[in-house]
Amino acid sequence: MFILICAEPDDTITFSGNGSFTDFFKIVVQDGKNILVGARNAVYNLTQAGLKLNHKLEWYSEEDDIQMCLTKGKEPENCQNYIRVLSVTGPGKILVCGTNAYKPRCRYYHLSANGHYTQLGAEKTGQGICPYDPRHNSTSAYVDGEVYAGTVADFTEVDPLIHRWDSLRTTQYDLKYLNSPNFVGSMQYEDFVFFYFRETSQESTNCGKAVFSRVGRVCKGDRGFPRARGSAKNRWTTFFKARLNCSIPGEFPFYFDEIQSTSSLLPSSQLGNEVVYAVFTTGVNSITGSAVCAFKMRDLLDVFDGRFKAQEKPNMHWLPVEQEKVPEPRPGLCVNDSTTLPDQYYLFVSAHTLMDEPVQPLLGRPVLTRAFEPSRLTTIAVHTNATTPDGQAYDVLFIGTDDGKILTVINVGRGEGQEPVRTVMIQEMQIFKTPVREMLFLGGSPPKLLASSDHNLKLINVRQCFTSKIKSCSDCVSLQSPYCAWHKRESKCVTIPLDRPISRRDYIQNVLSTGNHSDCPKFSSMSSNAIPSEQLHKSTSKSLDSSGSQTITILSDDGQQTKEVIHLIAHRYHSVVSHHQEESHAYLITNVEQSCAKRCRKEDNIPYPDTDYEYFEQRHNLNINTRLVGEGKEEATYAEPVLDGKNNSNLNNMMPQVNHHQPDHQETTTMFHFAQPYARDLYRFEGDLNSRGRPDPFGSLRPGGMHLDGGYGTHRQPNNLGPKPNIPDGYGTAR
Repeated sequence: MFILICAEPDDTITFSGNGSFTDFFKIVVQDGKNILVGARNAVYNLTQAGLKLNHKLEWYSEEDDIQMCLTKGKEPENCQNYIRVLSVTGPGKILVCGTNAYKPRCRYYHLSANGHYTQLGAEKTGQGICPYDPRHNSTSAYVDGEVYAGTVADFTEVDPLIHRWDSLRTTQYDLKYLNSPNFVGSMQYEDFVFFYFRETSQESTNCGKAVFSRVGRVCKGDRGFPRARGSAKNRWTTFFKARLNCSIPGEFPFYFDEIQSTSSLLPSSQLGNEVVYAVFTTGVNSITGSAVCAFKMRDLLDVFDGRFKAQEKPNMHWLPVEQEKVPEPRPGLCVNDSTTLPDQYYLFVSAHTLMDEPVQPLLGRPVLTRAFEPSRLTTIAVHTNATTPDGQAYDVLFIGTDDGKILTVINVGRGEGQEPVRTVMIQEMQIFKTPVREMLFLGGSPPKLLASSDHNLKLINVRQCFTSKIKSCSDCVSLQSPYCAWHKRESKCVTIPLDRPISRRDYIQNVLSTGNHSDCPKFSSMSSNAIPSEQLHKSTSKSLDSSGSQTITILSDDGQQTKEVIHLIAHRYHSVVSHHQEESHAYLITNVEQSCAKRCRKEDNIPYPDTDYEYFEQRHNLNINTRLVGEGKEEATYAEPVLDGKNNSNLNNMMPQVNHHQPDHQETTTMFHFAQPYARDLYRFEGDLNSRGRPDPFGSLRPGGMHLDGGYGTHRQPNNLGPKPNIPDGYGTAR
């Protein structure tokens, strides 16, 4: 049995800023035991333990800037100072940049001994570092005393750039560098600074417009190319980018092309390397799909060491660049002094910014995929190396959605062989009513998660085992949570302590398998009001929520209903299927009888009204002015289903198979869709199946090549007339 807790967490602390206004909270910087959060006209210094306000730094736009913003046609709500860049630059020092009524500005502050922030030095322009619009997707990183940013440099947002403050930038208005990008993350690794973004692809323009996910890279020591003329001297000499591939593998892969969020660089014991997790979605005009992919840092570096891609002439395909055309030293390598590079080097990097190979996901596929769900994934935070009593380490993924939920997910796949990925959804929490914008995993004991929407912050205890609701060993083990286990001596579901050694013999847990454990007693309920596992299955047949999951209400010890519901991840249960099975049998038999018996009374030897004749003149040897005398002969033939008697016993075995944790690729039998071999054995047709027609799920014969529901699905065609178009007439016959 597998259960998924869907609940609002018990241990949650909420912080609201301006109340009636939208704050566009910008998480988040940890400053020791405190948290810094950018908001509307303010920076909040909060305690990490309980989100208590230590200090509020206020910064309002000047009245002249507000009036200019209004004059340019912006709404008063947008003509505020939203803090979008927030970095700790040293002990007690922070860099703060705000939109400042569409005129970005930056300041340095120092935290004084009395707990107040004091401005250091003069205010500076934030152009190229901070966005103009608080809704714009931008990113920044403070690396070795320098600010690196991916944003826009103008009011109209048509000049995107990757910028090092007061230094270098990408070439302006050159689509080979950036083409309408949306930046989602940035980080430092060794001598490089990486940027994650999505943009309109240049290499696919000959095949139509498309959006691809990218990772871009520059060297920290890049000094530009001073010998270039004009503004070109302040351009990167080490900027290159590569496509990030997050797709479901196959002959025709299904791509999640739009990156939405990234984690920081994480040391994952489970995946064996430094990895970055990222959230991807399909386009807004596509089906609703989301995925989480993991990427090795080693794989990223290998792609940037590979071949370049270029387009020799307009309207030609983008192809790999021949190795002999690549100058020395190899472009992209970090050199001590870029000002000494030859002119040939600069000409090459100006025309070749794209790498040929994409970065493939770790394990060759997404860690998590969701399709046709009412929501999309928005952001991610990760607790790496969460260790269970048996010594296994797992990466616990916390994933936000655009309908305000947080999903807790782990991958229990072996990472190799036939099952590299097997995802377990541990918990689904409804946190906000609006999209989850950002999340930050906080260490400590117990570990907590900080999540933000546009209006609120919430601090959540992630190690929740719902001890007051989960009363049996089997239900506790079925959570498959690395944080929870059944304590043998205490006979309850407990949170595994992280701050002291524990004895494996005291706990019952099974994260890796299907959530079952042989050590669990058959009945281990500690309360008369508790609901055993067997009753959980029985109760779910009475209630189906809109998503197709089954819901039950858990009763507390006082008999009152709680808000928590348990979604049992199975789309059909035996009690539900049994009811529909009887209806399916009756419907099947009725259709077959009516299909075989549907013959119209025919007194005259004239065409049926539903045959292929449109006019009587098309009838051979027929005088339209006279009636034929004598016995009429029916000229409509039937291709009718023939029930195979030896397989009639299979009618009693039409129960769908309910398999928990069943891989997606396995063929299953459902209520109205039988597995293909079973359907062919149960309904056998005389003649060539491909030429005469094809069976529908109920065994009736449809005309070949038609994919329409035709009622009874019988096939009529007059004799000796050759092939005719198959046109359904509304009664299931085919013309």
